[in-house]
Amino acid sequence: MSDIPKVTYFAKNPLTCPICGHSVIKEELLSGSGRLIAGDLTDELHRKYEKTKKFGTIYPLTYVLPHCSSCHFTAFTPDWQNFKLKMSKQLLMHEQKRAYEMAESILGPLNFDEPRRLEEGIASYLIALFVYEQAAPEMIPIFKQALVTLRGAWLASYLAQEDPEKEETSQQLSAMLYRKAAFYYRYSCELEETTSQGFTKLSFQGPDQDNNFGFDGVLYLAGLLEFKYGQRNNPEARLISLNSVKTIISKIVGSGKASKSKPKDILDLARSLYAAIKAEVESLEHELSKE
Repeated sequence: MSDIPKVTYFAKNPLTCPICGHSVIKEELLSGSGRLIAGDLTDELHRKYEKTKKFGTIYPLTYVLPHCSSCHFTAFTPDWQNFKLKMSKQLLMHEQKRAYEMAESILGPLNFDEPRRLEEGIASYLIALFVYEQAAPEMIPIFKQALVTLRGAWLASYLAQEDPEKEETSQQLSAMLYRKAAFYYRYSCELEETTSQGFTKLSFQGPDQDNNFGFDGVLYLAGLLEFKYGQRNNPEARLISLNSVKTIISKIVGSGKASKSKPKDILDLARSLYAAIKAEVESLEHELSKE
């Protein structure tokens, strides 16, 4: 019998895979007994948790997405009830298999039938990215792709810290997912303004599990991710993208007052981000004026 204390359990009530009908037992995180000690909130609105002597380091996001070991369907739990496709199930099953194989080629052998490691957690977000690519518009797939890429980037960064042998690969994977998250967050903001399938249709926007930063959180992350991870090779294109996200961030800082719907945390972070974007815009404008 293992001396390592349990941090998860397998739920009694199984889920039914909406694609292949397979019965899936979801792994859930145990609470209490000092398992999770909340740490700092990062500028990306990600909650860190402190390492404990008894349980070590726990990464709650590892266990969020149920995975079907039969066809590899992976999605947020509520979407297992009524997943709507824009294409055929056969195409989705092909994409799921391809995504799983890609994840194994990057992370090594995976086993979702045992307690998850960081590798399975990251893989679940990679596979979900492909799953939501095939989802119908009413599933709000673009915003869900924003969430899974950002969360996957966080976990890949942790794996780079935890496993020296996978450090370089994990750092590259994290960087790729951050770039994708920047795109999907920007795209989500566009869809919110131009369609009836915006992210405000969802009750929870995250981005992490401990807090729902809502509408302003999404706007803030659209700006932050573009600022931190957007392309820098083309100064003219960089200037255009920064001016665009500066406008987005100005919607948060415009009122200047914290409130229940606009917590001080997000307001302070948005102000700092706005100042940083403004400074880079001015620097780029100065450099481009010399040409």
